[in-house]
Amino acid sequence: SPPNPPGPLQNQSQGEVLDNDGPGFFSKLYQRYSLADNYERAQRAEEYFQAIAVQANDPSWYASEDSTELRVPLDFRRQHALYTLHLWLIHKRLLHDTHDTEGAPLIQEQLFTIFWDDTLNRIRQQGVYELSVYKNLTKVQQYTWIHLTNYDHVYTEFLQNPQERRMELYKLLQRHFLLEFEQVIGGETDDENGESAAVPEDEEEEDETPPQTNVEELLQKNLSDKSTAILLDRLAWYIDVNYQNLMQDMPDEVYRQARVAWTGVPFDSVATSPWRMNLTTSGKVYYWNPQTMESSWTKPNDVAV
Repeated sequence: SPPNPPGPLQNQSQGEVLDNDGPGFFSKLYQRYSLADNYERAQRAEEYFQAIAVQANDPSWYASEDSTELRVPLDFRRQHALYTLHLWLIHKRLLHDTHDTEGAPLIQEQLFTIFWDDTLNRIRQQGVYELSVYKNLTKVQQYTWIHLTNYDHVYTEFLQNPQERRMELYKLLQRHFLLEFEQVIGGETDDENGESAAVPEDEEEEDETPPQTNVEELLQKNLSDKSTAILLDRLAWYIDVNYQNLMQDMPDEVYRQARVAWTGVPFDSVATSPWRMNLTTSGKVYYWNPQTMESSWTKPNDVAV
């Protein structure tokens, strides 16, 4: 089983300030609108997103259909939760970049643009009617922002308290990975109105935050179930370790090259392939091999996902 939670975490050190005044007004304008700088930022944002997508699509995360394996169920919502987790980790590192205070926020903007474009493609892949794609995107964005702010809360309020942080992570995970407080349409296809299985049912809005007593009671129930407790513990351990990895351990030169070395998936590894599934803007599946730069409309025999 994973080790005990790491000790108190620290945000990235501030480093030396080489120029107290920072870049001038015209330097900032040039940096924002220069074609060369924009291209470099776009390339870095794309490389960060590819690191997110590769990790979120690792088959070692997911239990096969009708399986009782101790893994995350493979559906849109849980897979999107894994995208969101890794997006938040990169976002936090960019947010604490003290060496490129002008460029990092712009990279962050482009990273979120790529993320939402990819989310649209994944919604289309669910077979959603085109007229309801953006309605579904709005729903996905709503619970994604809640998910992101939940991570912010945990690592702001409990950064220096590893035991309390672990318990708060459990609560976050039971909401966004176990979906304890969400009503989700079952199955992989649309309902008769073209609503996607990827999003909550179109019902009356409820209070976003369940009563605290219910959260605590449910957490105790989940922790009393051995399999659920192990799943929560492994996921919480993975989040803590990767937060420390990106915020403290990753060298600046590696970070600036967008070379993200994630800690391994906290489940037994599954044989993987260099081929990755990708989506066109219309949601059509194709396959891409980043090692050989080949692409194919047909599924290679050893494709990973």
